[in-house]
Amino acid sequence: MADVPPVVTLADVEAAAARLDGVAHVTPLLTCLSLDVALSGGTTHFYFKAEALQRTGSFKFRGAYNAVAALLERLEGVPPPAAAPTPAAALVSAPPADPVMDGGGDGGGRDGGLPGYGEASSDAERAAPAVTTSPPPRWSAAAAPGARGYLTFLSHSSGNHGQAVAAAAAAVGARAHIVVPAASAAVKRAAIKAYGGTITTCAAGMVARRAAVARLLHPPAVAAAASAVSSADALPIAVAAAAGSPSPPLPELRVLVDPHNSADVIAGHGTLALELLAQAPTPLDALIVPVGSGSMLAGVAAVVRSAAATPAGRPVRLFGAQPAVAAAAAASLAAGRRVANDPVGAATTVADGLRADLCAAGWAALARGDVEEVLLVGEPDIGGWMRVVWERLKVMIEPSAAVGVAAAAGERFGRLGMRHVGVVLCGGNVDLGAPLPWQRGGI
Repeated sequence: MADVPPVVTLADVEAAAARLDGVAHVTPLLTCLSLDVALSGGTTHFYFKAEALQRTGSFKFRGAYNAVAALLERLEGVPPPAAAPTPAAALVSAPPADPVMDGGGDGGGRDGGLPGYGEASSDAERAAPAVTTSPPPRWSAAAAPGARGYLTFLSHSSGNHGQAVAAAAAAVGARAHIVVPAASAAVKRAAIKAYGGTITTCAAGMVARRAAVARLLHPPAVAAAASAVSSADALPIAVAAAAGSPSPPLPELRVLVDPHNSADVIAGHGTLALELLAQAPTPLDALIVPVGSGSMLAGVAAVVRSAAATPAGRPVRLFGAQPAVAAAAAASLAAGRRVANDPVGAATTVADGLRADLCAAGWAALARGDVEEVLLVGEPDIGGWMRVVWERLKVMIEPSAAVGVAAAAGERFGRLGMRHVGVVLCGGNVDLGAPLPWQRGGI
């Protein structure tokens, strides 16, 4: 789980687009004359990529599903565990005895609304490991006839990535187990469960999240016996016997879907740029992308730096956008090295999806010079422009999406004199039971 940014190419993004075809939504590219006037006095035409209307309510579904689908392709070559313990058989805790996901949902396979919310079982963390025997030739979410074992996709998330992994796993008949900070939005935690995911909560901060993931991969009770089984791209995989499974017992295969440093996740996110550039009625001068860890920024950069992906080979200037209190990407670009966020300050931004401790995946794009600048915005502007988008564009965006809009409205960007600009509205998962950001101040 080291922060080593992978290299993603246009070919990787195109392969992701093929996997996502017919699965992810082709989200609309929206325009609004009154927003053009509000943002620039009407001198710039803005094109808003409405990823808030994507499955699970954010762009994260693109990367999660691509990663899940790509890992399934690679797992065809992963052998079953041996009949007796060996150094290649890592014993970890087992899934619940009930082979049906305990999330209360339909896995997000339908888009007519979230299913009823249910509590996830914690049996997976308590069951004792057992010696596995050679299983049949297929990985599954349930003990289906001929199943090779249980497949669980494991990740950590402040909410949106977790929802996306849960929905993507359910779509391919697998399980999902997500580590989520206890202070994350209740609506996002509920949605993870509704999409079929199991949740483990942890303290705030990336260190706590990664530690919790490590414990799920290698619980302390079996740490002495545990060793990694690697897939084709060396992502952590662990195998365990499933308590209460049929005879012979079925193992569980846990695969990490890293939200920040997975090339497959980044490539999936890049597909939104392929769509946006194809949908735009005129060549764009610039794109503005909200930045947390930078996985979306890295995917978009893989597209816009390729002349083959842009109309008539015309270069598109790429800008990041961040809350001023969580400006790791901007600080890294200025320093020429990765700079971490102040965790206390970052925790105060209303844009909870952009509270990453470090610009991880995005650092490669910054270091290559793919990103011209990372624009910073204040908290009142985030809430204020979120409200304006709700009122004028009629799209319910979340604060993280409003960061890109606020950056477009800023004086610094306005001085550049852009004529045609794309803005990614990255998500729309809002806790309507809590005070809305503009009720705490705005423009």
